[in-house]
Amino acid sequence: MDWNNLYKIRINNPSDAFMKHEIVKLLLVKNLLLKHSKEKRYQEIYTEYKMNGKTPDVAHINNKTGESIFYEIQKDTSKKWLLETMRYYEERNLHFEVIDINKLSDDINKLNKEVKKLII
Repeated sequence: MDWNNLYKIRINNPSDAFMKHEIVKLLLVKNLLLKHSKEKRYQEIYTEYKMNGKTPDVAHINNKTGESIFYEIQKDTSKKWLLETMRYYEERNLHFEVIDINKLSDDINKLNKEVKKLII
């Protein structure tokens, strides 16, 4: 466990164009912590943290079950990027989720509810 980087919210790009991306990332981390609050000591959550050769937006590792879930928050995804990324995670038997922010609401309350539904 990397205690220095655990639960840190890293801002990848502070421009206004990435504001929704960063808000979704924050809500995702918050909701992961809430969902697993009873087992917090077994949970590792990292943002923009290089792991296994990739830098996912959010990485959630459950040390109790050994399950790792990597979340990528994307506005525009190419088929090539998606296939390469899926292949990368599948080869390592890791779970990978793409969150399309174009499909998410701009209203913060609705956005929070939608992000909660995305959590595995």
